[in-house]
Parts: sequence; structure tokens; C-alpha cells
Amino acid sequence: MFFKRFLGLLLSSLLLACEPKPQQDQRLEDYKSVLADHQALIRLEIAGDTFYANECIFKGSISLSNGTMAINLKNQFDGQTIVSLKMPDRLKDFPWEITFDERKGAQTQVLIGKIIETNPLKGLGYVMTSGSLTVKQMDPEYFHMDLHGKGVKYGVDLLLEQPVEIKGTIVYKSPHVSFDHMSWSDLQ
Repeated sequence: MFFKRFLGLLLSSLLLACEPKPQQDQRLEDYKSVLADHQALIRLEIAGDTFYANECIFKGSISLSNGTMAINLKNQFDGQTIVSLKMPDRLKDFPWEITFDERKGAQTQVLIGKIIETNPLKGLGYVMTSGSLTVKQMDPEYFHMDLHGKGVKYGVDLLLEQPVEIKGTIVYKSPHVSFDHMSWSDLQ
């Protein structure tokens, strides 16, 4: 009896694990379809809750310089996400998989914030402390990055705060990209 139940659960898990890819592809296409040039969507869940409202449209820039990438995107409600990471040695090999742990001196930073009250001004922000970033696409047409990991509220003691799960995606159409001693051809 136990073996049949275990086998049934195992098969169900395998089938469900195979299903999300088409859903992820469709979701990405949906995101791309609502963006105008130079606009980005950031869809994040923090501790199981949606962080930015669906109507948030981001604008900003990506800078590539001396082996690092800096992403700075801000929405119409003053929500902002900043990502800084060390680029891989093999720039043309996508996806880029970057793992990090702030407690071990990582060269990657992810800062996520938004305004939650305007009078008096009050914000809510998180710092990712560990996790992974996956840059899936970076070309003149789109930038696409997924992130998954743990983080804490900004301004708290990292050793005392219990980390929460952070996961999401950034899709940026016709991104504003500035290059220092490199060009798009170095990425393709």
C-alpha cells in the first residue's frame, strides 16, 4: 500500500514538474506583449506576497563596465530595484547563472524597494542575502532575468532577521544599455 501511494506521488510530481515550462513561456510572452520600447516589468513575490502592483511599469538603465553589470529600474510610484553583479567570463554563453551569498562576501547585490505611505513618507525595502540570478536573454530587443533566493528587510541586522523567500522576473523591452569598452557584439 505504501509503495503504491509513494509511486503515485512520485509520478504526479514528475508530471507536474514538467508542466510549468509552457506556462512560464506563455507568461513571458504576455509580459513582452504589454511593454513599449524602454519599459520593464518586474514581477516579484516576497514571502509569498506580490511586491509590486501589476500596473507598475519600470524605466531605467543597464550599465556594463569592467566586468560588472548594474541594473537600475524605477516605476511610476517610486518603487525601485537595483541589481549589481559580476558578469561571467564567457559573455556569449546564455543563460548566465550567478549564485551569491552576502554573508560570504558576494560580488552581487539586489535591492528592492517601494513607497508604502506618502504622508509621512515611508518605504519598504528588501536586500537579497543569498540566491541565484539567471540572465536568460540580453540583446537589443529584450533583457530577461529571473531571480530566486532569500532576503531580509532593509535596515535590519542580517544575523538577527529571519530571511524570507524572494522570487521573480525582470523583463525589459529595448533596454537602455550603456557599454564601457564593449558592445552588443561582445554578448552575441
